Parts: sequence; structure tokens; C-alpha cells
Amino acid sequence: FDIRLLLDAGVRRSRAEFAHQPTTRAELLALIARIRLRLGDYGAAIAVLDQQKSALFSAPPAVQIESLQLRGDALRLLGQPAQCRDLLMAHEDQLDERGDAAKRDAADYESVLGRCERALQNRTAARIHFKHALALRESQAETGAEPAESLVDLATLEADAGNDKVALAGMNDALQRLRASHNEQGPLAVSIWQNLGML
Repeated sequence: FDIRLLLDAGVRRSRAEFAHQPTTRAELLALIARIRLRLGDYGAAIAVLDQQKSALFSAPPAVQIESLQLRGDALRLLGQPAQCRDLLMAHEDQLDERGDAAKRDAADYESVLGRCERALQNRTAARIHFKHALALRESQAETGAEPAESLVDLATLEADAGNDKVALAGMNDALQRLRASHNEQGPLAVSIWQNLGML
């Protein structure tokens, strides 16, 4: 089956079946937008988020923050890092960092904001966001492999600056973190190995 056809059907069904359940509709559309991003369909992800807008007015703050983060990531991946940065900076004060779920959301948000700053070659600003994301991830009761993503982000900044030895150490730290959480699979592990090879 074609997953994209399935996602399109999900968008249509959300409109028909959840017209009177805006929170459920907003959550479903956020999930579809996230999958679209992972498939590389960045424009389609933004189109889904545009459809989500009408359902966001009554959605919980966490869903609204996730929607902003997804839109920012799509803009960055479409080569519009300045728009990403401006969007996320305008709403950064809405982040809630109380409780592990909120910390996870805030860390994802800060990570995307840091990547937009990195794409704009604002390394100092990017480092601040990446370190904030790492601190949020490490402060959770169950940290798992999530801090490894922040370690990769910080290491890429070192590579950008030509500090290859520091970058290499950072990538190895990220790999060790993945191994410690028994999570040495998936796209993050592939990214680490690619970066290790290049370094």
C-alpha cells in the first residue's frame, strides 16, 4: 500500500469524523504532519498543519507547541531557516517545562530552534538552544536515548567550526549514550555513524 494515500485519507477522515472533536482532530493532524516530515514531504506537512489551524484554538498547549515545532522544522527543511527561527522565537515564552512530558516537548522545540540558528550560521545562539535541550532531556526521570540527539547537535556545531577532535568526541559520547539505552538502531544511530565516518 502507499502510505501517502493512507495519510491523505486520514486527513479527509479527520475532517469528517472529528469535526466536533477539535482536540482529537488536532492531535491526529499533528501525527500525520510528523510522518510527512519523516517521509521528506515537507510541503505536504505544512499543508496538513494549515488544515490543523482551525482545530488548534481549543487544543491543549502541548498540541499547539508541537504544531509550532513541526512547522518550524518543515520550514527549515524547505530551506527557510529565518522563517523557522522567527516563528519559534515568537512563541518560545509559551514553553512549559513542568513535568517530563512538557520537558520532552520543550527539548524538541529548543532543538529545532537551534538547528534553524545553525542553518543561519548563528553558532552561539544554536549552542544555547542545544544546551537547553540537553539539560531538559537529562533532567527527566526516564532519560533514555533522547540526550544523544542533543549531543549530536552540539557535536555538529564543533564540526562546523573545524573542531574535528571535539566533534569526534561528542559523536562518540552520543553513540555511547545510545548504547547505554540499548537503542543503537534507527535514523539517529545512522546519522552518528555517518558523522563519525566523515570526521
